[in-house]
Amino acid sequence: MGIWLSYVFLILAVLCIVGQFLITKLYQRSVRQALITSLFFVLLSSFVTLVIFFVYNGFRFGGITWYSLMLAIISSVIMIVYNVISIKIMGLGEVSIYSMFMMLGGMIVPFVEGLIVNPETNRLKLTNGLGLTFLTFFLIFQVAGVKTAKSTKKKFYLLCIIMFFINGIVGVLTSLQSNPIYPAMTSENFTILKSLIMIALSAGMIGILLLNKKTRLEKKLALRTAVAPRPIVFGSICSAVAGIGGFLQLVANAKVPNTVQYPIVTGGTIVLTAVAAFLFFKEKQSKRSTICLAGAFLSTILFVF
Repeated sequence: MGIWLSYVFLILAVLCIVGQFLITKLYQRSVRQALITSLFFVLLSSFVTLVIFFVYNGFRFGGITWYSLMLAIISSVIMIVYNVISIKIMGLGEVSIYSMFMMLGGMIVPFVEGLIVNPETNRLKLTNGLGLTFLTFFLIFQVAGVKTAKSTKKKFYLLCIIMFFINGIVGVLTSLQSNPIYPAMTSENFTILKSLIMIALSAGMIGILLLNKKTRLEKKLALRTAVAPRPIVFGSICSAVAGIGGFLQLVANAKVPNTVQYPIVTGGTIVLTAVAAFLFFKEKQSKRSTICLAGAFLSTILFVF
């Protein structure tokens, strides 16, 4: 595969990531806001991912190791929390601001983890990147990210900060699976295993929520909004887009150096999500919001150069 095709794959992967944010927002708008509807989203997307990767893997599954099993369990729990909070955030504030926290967290936390593991890492890049990132975050807190009650604004930013670290931890766990220190499963088998665990956990949690007689009717009514055709379509497409994007990025990794990938994936996602949010959800960016987004994009460049 040529280098230019790898760049095309990387750009398509960015579009898939942006698509995930948009489709998750559409799902959030189409269901009643409740824990049970978020868990159903996890259940549905995990099932679709399972089917896609099981077929892609030639209808085979095996090679489980204790190392991969441990990572899969931890990753599954974190991803359930990730999805539940993600859907909650979509109803509180701007997709563009949320995506910025997410993407920067996915870049900074693994970088800091690498710095701790390997102290010889260039500290100047960390200083420059973190300095501008913290400046960007300071500006974000001065922006009216949500046009609602002050308590809602605080909740939005608090959840964004939590997602910053959660997405970073996901990146660290992904790295531990991709570069194992003990015998590990292939990426395809690991994804299948993680999907199975997430299906079991989310289905079990839905069952537990429905056991409470006092709130059972309320939970059932909320769940009905999630099993309607539109939410099911949104959840299925979101999972498929995520799977395709992850695969394209994995293929591009072999040819495109990290110094180029970070600005394209992280910076590109931040900018394109802001544009897409304006086009689809009429999210208008103030001058200060634009400065924040530009600062976030620049910080990705400082991180690698």
